[in-house]
Amino acid sequence: MKNRRAAIFDLDGTLVDNMAFHARAWVEFSRELGHERPFEFFERETAGKKNSEILPMLLGALPDDELRRLGEQKEELYRRLYRPHLAPVAGLGSLLDRLQERGVALAIATLDRKSVV
Repeated sequence: MKNRRAAIFDLDGTLVDNMAFHARAWVEFSRELGHERPFEFFERETAGKKNSEILPMLLGALPDDELRRLGEQKEELYRRLYRPHLAPVAGLGSLLDRLQERGVALAIATLDRKSVV
């Protein structure tokens, strides 16, 4: 274990280029909620934030069960929008191959949006 090496990757925006699709989903979802905001707002103000942080920015304080329900709806919309475009970022395959050839352990550590309020 003395010289053990590992690489831990985040998923969103690192292994897949999906951040614009999150913003796009928020634009559509906010429109459905009657609180329309431009793409640039979500791109600039919400990157890296959880649904439980973004929804109050749009709607004010909400009970946890409502945050969870609305967050799940937004995530369903995001998955529907992004699914046809799902692909690894350019060069990822060769990077992972090189790391694996060198014996580097690989892992993904990411936030599971389904369990986040």
